[in-house]
Amino acid sequence: KPIPFILPVGMLEAELRRRELAGEPTGVTAHFQAVKTVTMALRQELAKENEILNRKYNIHLKSGKKKPTSALEAAEAALDQLEDDPNTLPVVRPGDASVAAPFTSRM
Repeated sequence: KPIPFILPVGMLEAELRRRELAGEPTGVTAHFQAVKTVTMALRQELAKENEILNRKYNIHLKSGKKKPTSALEAAEAALDQLEDDPNTLPVVRPGDASVAAPFTSRM
């Protein structure tokens, strides 16, 4: 059973208090914006921690593949992972005639 993620209350309250002191609106929309701001801050912190752990334990090296250095290499690595997993659906690429044929036939 997955563990639900709950925003740290102190961070959310601090962001709402900061908005109130800055004279910004504090209504419902402001609460949604505050949640978004706190969530993005947590995401950045988690990304930093993840990078530190990856370097510490050489996680990217255990798979035998080099760590992607560009967005293109990262996308190609993700596609390779999808193709290697037998539980995923087949990836449809542009120009795949077997998939496009039912939609392009003329009657």
